Amino acid sequence: WKKYDMLEETKSWDIWKFREYQLQKLKMVIHYAYEKTGYYRRMFDEYGWKPKDFQNFHDIRRIPILTKDILQKNLNDLRAIPIHNCTAVTTGGTTGIPTKLFLDVRGADAIRLAFVWHSFHEGGYYFGDKIAILRGKVIGNGDIFKDRKYGVLYCSSMNMSEKNMKQYLYQIQKFGAKHIRAYPSAAALLAKYIKDTGICFNEDGKIKTLFTSSETLTMDMRRLIEEVMHVKVIDLYGNCEQIGMIGQCMKGHYHEYMCHSYLEYLDDEDTPIKTGRGRIIGTGFINSAMPLIRYETGDIALLGKNNIERCMNSQRTICGLVGRHREDEFLIGKDGNQVNFVAINTHADIFDHIYQFQFIQEEKGKVKINVMPGKGYTVADHMNIYREFNKRLGRTFDLEVCETEQFEYTMRGKSKFLIQKVSI
Repeated sequence: WKKYDMLEETKSWDIWKFREYQLQKLKMVIHYAYEKTGYYRRMFDEYGWKPKDFQNFHDIRRIPILTKDILQKNLNDLRAIPIHNCTAVTTGGTTGIPTKLFLDVRGADAIRLAFVWHSFHEGGYYFGDKIAILRGKVIGNGDIFKDRKYGVLYCSSMNMSEKNMKQYLYQIQKFGAKHIRAYPSAAALLAKYIKDTGICFNEDGKIKTLFTSSETLTMDMRRLIEEVMHVKVIDLYGNCEQIGMIGQCMKGHYHEYMCHSYLEYLDDEDTPIKTGRGRIIGTGFINSAMPLIRYETGDIALLGKNNIERCMNSQRTICGLVGRHREDEFLIGKDGNQVNFVAINTHADIFDHIYQFQFIQEEKGKVKINVMPGKGYTVADHMNIYREFNKRLGRTFDLEVCETEQFEYTMRGKSKFLIQKVSI
């Protein structure tokens, strides 16, 4: 709440105030990383740097970019606080083993939530409003759960069958939801179902906003959702590493949350860009467990001139976010339901004893998980992997876990998370 109140105060800031704040935080992060982590102390000493040598934004560019591979090889040397004060999480891992990192168990997630809720508030949500959530929550034996105490209706995005989608639409309206939170893919499936069947949904406009996050929202998906579901779509970008948060306002701008991180947009030659597609490189401010400086997120932003209505938010804007939205990122259940990999992303330690894993689907409702055992791998790891993904995928999938060293790769030699042989 302290951070939320601070974000409310920043509404009166101009861009220079935000820049001043960012420069102050960057200096603090650099000093902190040098004092608390072996990785940055070694690097700075090797180059003959001291934290006081970094006085402006241009100086920051002297620090090498931190890749996911470097992070994994120096995991504990990048940790700045005792392990008992950390919680381990993993990224989505669309191209191989998910990246493991540490967050401050006492503060990072609470501060993250302050930014998330502030984004919702900017999009018209007020505490107490009823909301329907169509994301990766494991609901149990059913596909719908009503939390009346907090005014939340949970609908499982794991089983988007025609029967369930019809029921979701009915229950969302009956519940009296004013907003919906959903993966873009799940919302687009609902919208397509409404369009194909002619079902009336939200004709009275009581549902005001649909909040999307965790996947790339394409312009086609946005148009379909807004047109068919009669809502305003508000998108939010973030990541598990807590490097960068970019939220969309009601006027359509994508604004950096400049008190969350410092972001750079670079071309393939690591040169800053002002227009076109740029790699998102970030330095986070909210995670004391692992200070990541100039971290390569793996995501792409689109920069250029915004030809849309001006708004009161003075934080830096970008045109949009460009991602990889492919059909081979979906699993198909027995009922024809589609499950995006974001929905089964699990922040657990089940990956600690394997080198690589890959999903293979050759027929509906059946999934094989190939894993390459690593040091310390046992039967318990095998069972943990099976239980975790069986819980997340649910009754519309039969799973098989196999140990192997044979994996399929792209033409460029990249590991693929899913080999999808079922037509969507």
